[in-house]
Amino acid sequence: MLKRRVTSFHMGIIQVFVVLILLVGVSFSFIFYDGSNQAVSQLATQITQTLSAKVREKTETFLGTPAAQITSLGRTLEASQLLQNREAIWKALWEELKVLPYVDSIYIGDEDGGFLQSRRYPRYATRLVSQADNEIPDLHLTPEQIQQSQSEQLPPSEDSSLASEDSSSAEDLAKQTWWYRDEEYQVLETHTEATDYDPRDHPWYEDIFDLHRIQWTDVYIFQTAKVPGLTASFPMLTPEGELAGVIGVDIPLRKLSEFFSEQYISQNGRTFLINGNGEVLAFSEDLPLVKEDPANGELSPLQLKDLPYSWIEQAYQQHIDLKQPTLIAEVQGQHYYSVFQPLSGQFPLGWMVGVVIPENDLLGPINETLEKALLLTLVILVGSLFVVYWLGRRLSRPIMQLAKETENIKDLQFEQVHRVDSGFQEVQVLSESLFSAAKGLQSFKKYVPADVVRQLVLTGDEAKLGGKKEELTILFTDIAGFTTLSETMEPDALMLHLSDYLDQLSQVIMKERGTIDKYIGDAIMAFWGAPVALPNTPALACQAALQCQRILPTLNKTWRQEGKPMLQTRIGIHTGEVIVGNVGSESRLNYTIIGDSVNLASRLESANRIYKTSILISEQTYLAVRDDFHCRFLDIITVKGKRTGVKVYELVAQSKDLVSTSFLNLQTQYEHAFEHYLEQKWQEAQTLLQALIKQYPHEPVVEMLMQRCQHFEAHPEQVPENWDGSHVLQEK
Repeated sequence: MLKRRVTSFHMGIIQVFVVLILLVGVSFSFIFYDGSNQAVSQLATQITQTLSAKVREKTETFLGTPAAQITSLGRTLEASQLLQNREAIWKALWEELKVLPYVDSIYIGDEDGGFLQSRRYPRYATRLVSQADNEIPDLHLTPEQIQQSQSEQLPPSEDSSLASEDSSSAEDLAKQTWWYRDEEYQVLETHTEATDYDPRDHPWYEDIFDLHRIQWTDVYIFQTAKVPGLTASFPMLTPEGELAGVIGVDIPLRKLSEFFSEQYISQNGRTFLINGNGEVLAFSEDLPLVKEDPANGELSPLQLKDLPYSWIEQAYQQHIDLKQPTLIAEVQGQHYYSVFQPLSGQFPLGWMVGVVIPENDLLGPINETLEKALLLTLVILVGSLFVVYWLGRRLSRPIMQLAKETENIKDLQFEQVHRVDSGFQEVQVLSESLFSAAKGLQSFKKYVPADVVRQLVLTGDEAKLGGKKEELTILFTDIAGFTTLSETMEPDALMLHLSDYLDQLSQVIMKERGTIDKYIGDAIMAFWGAPVALPNTPALACQAALQCQRILPTLNKTWRQEGKPMLQTRIGIHTGEVIVGNVGSESRLNYTIIGDSVNLASRLESANRIYKTSILISEQTYLAVRDDFHCRFLDIITVKGKRTGVKVYELVAQSKDLVSTSFLNLQTQYEHAFEHYLEQKWQEAQTLLQALIKQYPHEPVVEMLMQRCQHFEAHPEQVPENWDGSHVLQEK
């Protein structure tokens, strides 16, 4: 009979421990390394997409703002029949130039070939072109001015577009007059000459194919500045719906490239804007975006293939071939995270923003950290084998049970930790310590955001002092009249009531993936986008704010039945750049955010008292959520300690929720009145506001704006210099 091989109890324990440690260590290392790579790759793709969306949005704002301005101006001109007054047109165009610093020129051409222009570059001037066969149209010179211009014999100006060398044909050409001005619109000198310029022969005019929207030209080289640019034009109609003229704006693309260069991506990442012909409209590096034909010296826009980075052109080609807006392009063995997003429908088909980032820029430091972590894991694993060998002589099943409990602690499953019974005193002490630690950590989770703790556990990073700049969305809540309420309740009852309120709102905020920073008395401070990056943080914050306001009526009904006072909440939301990270001391840290954006969000919450609203959001938040939520413009405010005004909006409902026609009418008419207010047209604004007061007698913002108009009309000397219409908040 064969004798079965047996081993000692402690050796059996050691063998089991060795096998388990090796199995768990190798499996964990593999899963950790593979999972980390996948997570990092997904994070890199998400970062690239988020950055691309941000650049796209800012690009559309950059190009869309002047387009929207001339659309509004064109409609105003055709509606008010100001086309019959060239001086009024010049001044209107001049005012647009002042608010659009990156625009070179704004002009109007009519069906008779008349042309009016206000421009900035190369020097401030206004221009009038009158065709020879229409000497005295409404838009042209008076007979006396024409006679004077024909008698003047001045040398050609720097802006002359007359290319003909045959002076005898000048009588058949149009006349153009330049009024050179200073920045205050004062005339410095004038010049009149013949010109062959006819606006009807230029693409911005003759290519008008839709009488109801902005038209865009292809990119071309501006004749005077020798830089690439494009023109947005808008058709103006007669009362009969026929084309009366076209208003256009010249936008040089050098400013857009400067904006792109300010959007830091990574060390070698690049951002650019191209059109459907592969021409580069803007680039994030200081490169000349024009090229010269060596044969004839003609300038033309730079093509994507002409860039000194072949990997950008190849990434774009793979995007075209695969028809994928987001991809990881492979070029000569290297990987590049690429996102190509087309601009919205208001721009020509084929215009798109591209973001291409080398993989090493994003994953290089992370991969290096992963390799070090794996090496450290291996060293610890080898050392653990010796420790286990020694402990195996004394310990068996209890230690395995304790190992299982420590796994629960590592996974933050503190409620799953139980005591381990053992006859060994050391094991018993360790069991009690682990159980106490688990209970303490379970309570600790209520003081520290769980996402922060989980992030530290997953990355293996030590919490250190310091922070970094991030664009987050910040939310502040506060209870209206809480100070008075606290004086009428017993301390215990007050704390229980407040805790119930804070718990209900906190659950809503955390459900919408918000990070609760702190409770400040009866106020809640929360933010979205850190420590874990989230897509569309403004929408998440707005959804949380609306949900908080929705649950309050139900809570107040319950509290009223219980004999407790009802509570009303004010909320302020702002999206902006903050410093997020750990502050405090080496022995005690606080994960929080600081910066002007935090202060503005807090001020917006307080401003609800002025406007009798419950949720106020900043313009930055509004621009991000305006397609998904109903928002109502209220005012431009300057918070205490700041000089720049910010537009504020009342958050009303989600876009899927129906709002009344009365609300939409109030919103439209109020914004129209506010435009007159900004233009210091006090009477016009008061007329509109008076009508609104009759329709909506309980709207405090209407009354407030009426009082301001009446005050400034009575005291024009109190209108501040360089007034932007903002109302200075004196209270914090």
